[in-house]
Parts: sequence; structure tokens; C-alpha cells
Amino acid sequence: MKQKKKSDALCINRIRCILAIIACSLLCILVFFGVCIQLLDEPNPEIQEVGWKTYHLFTILSNMLMAGATAMCIPYAVDGLRNHIYPLPRWYVDLMFTGTVGVAVTFLVAAAVLSPAAGFYRVLIWKNNLYLHTICPLLSILLFLFVNSDHKIRFGSTFIAVIPVTAYALVYLVMVFVIG
Repeated sequence: MKQKKKSDALCINRIRCILAIIACSLLCILVFFGVCIQLLDEPNPEIQEVGWKTYHLFTILSNMLMAGATAMCIPYAVDGLRNHIYPLPRWYVDLMFTGTVGVAVTFLVAAAVLSPAAGFYRVLIWKNNLYLHTICPLLSILLFLFVNSDHKIRFGSTFIAVIPVTAYALVYLVMVFVIG
């Protein structure tokens, strides 16, 4: 009986490592693709900020943070396949949580605030918004919840995770209301 439990745990661990490699690679590719579309896009009456100017947008920054975090997960998952264990360091789990919070905020703002104002299609599906507002945030949330689910988040880490969101919101509010 004990041998069966151990083999089940190894099988689950192997599946988690394979899913982590696939999901992390896919997420990195999709973020790269979405950012490239934004960089190479031409300005038009609807979208004025394209090219390098977009690097101040929270959508780009949060997706790039998440892509960087998921890229760092791939070596741990490969190591987990070789050693039959999927350990993630505490700092990495906190970084992944911070990235997930950032892209979750991106998705919620796009779906609940921007979509009613500018249109569902334009905000969530049009061009790179499909990748950066919809697919990547949802994939990131699913990756964090189901692949990295056995790593507990400390209460203090929740405050660390909202620091980038809060800092960006404060800077953005100052830019909008003070600078204009």
C-alpha cells in the first residue's frame, strides 16, 4: 500500500513538472508575441501608444514580469523531472505570486472597467489584447493555482505582491492628476 502511494505521488509530481514546462513555455511565447505585436504596431486614431512608448503601461509590465517569473520556473520543473521532486524556493513562489497578482489585476481591469467603456472586442480580443489582456492572465492564474498549488503563500507575501500594483497606481495617479 505504501509503495502505491509513493508511485502515485511520483506520477502526480511528474505530471505537474510536465505541465509546468508546457504552460511556462507557452506563456513566455505568448507574452513575447503580444509585446512584439505592440512594439511593431503602427499608430492609429484608436491606439496612439505603440512601439517603445508602451513600456510604461501596466499591461506590458505585468505580463513581462510574469513571463520572466515563468521562464525561471522551467529549470526547476526540468530538475523535478530528473529528481522526481518539484521543489520551488520561497523567493520564487513569492515572485510567481507577485506576477500572478499583476496579471490578474490587468485582466480584471480590462474585463470589468475597460470593456464596458471601450467595447469587449477591442479590449479583450483585438490584436495583442487577446494575448496580454485575456490569454496570458488566465493562463498565469491557472498555472499558479493548479501547477504550483502545493506551495503555501505566507501572509506577508500578500503585501509584497501588491507593492508593484500599488506603486504603479500611485505613479499613474500622479501623472494623470498632477502632470495632466
